Amino acid sequence: KSYSMIEGLKVPSVWFCGISTMCFTFACFGFANWVASYWVDTFGWSLDKANGYVSFIYFIEIFLVIGVGFALNYVKNRKRICELAHLLYMFVLLFCFRMDNPNLIIPFCIVYALAEGSIPTTFWTLIGQTVPKPELAPVTIGVLGLLQNLGMLLGPPIAGYFVQTFGWNLG
Repeated sequence: KSYSMIEGLKVPSVWFCGISTMCFTFACFGFANWVASYWVDTFGWSLDKANGYVSFIYFIEIFLVIGVGFALNYVKNRKRICELAHLLYMFVLLFCFRMDNPNLIIPFCIVYALAEGSIPTTFWTLIGQTVPKPELAPVTIGVLGLLQNLGMLLGPPIAGYFVQTFGWNLG
């Protein structure tokens, strides 16, 4: 039996996941592109030092994501984990361009890495559960990938515009 791509595109959860992922990558890449400059401006650090802390975020995220992936195997309500990760990420992002104490950098990096890494981990775990038939999962993957890349494309320049026009607090 064959399935139509159109049938998959009619499923609202496919679009919810795709748009949610686009918003996530918009924020994620906007952050990653500008946070080192923020730390240079705010803390007076060299760009090398600021980029070192950005690298630290993504280094520890590797291990945190592996832990989240294993934990998801033991959780019945994975959607709730995704929701909690989004909520944590929202609060971390609200704080990121307002942080004015360099002593908070290590805890910030750890919490940011956990929040950021949990979102795609749960999305890719849930992707097959977003459609009524497993045969339609490739449609979700396609929509997710397309909108994910759109968020990556738009996030950094729009965040840069807001930083330049309105300052770091609205970055």
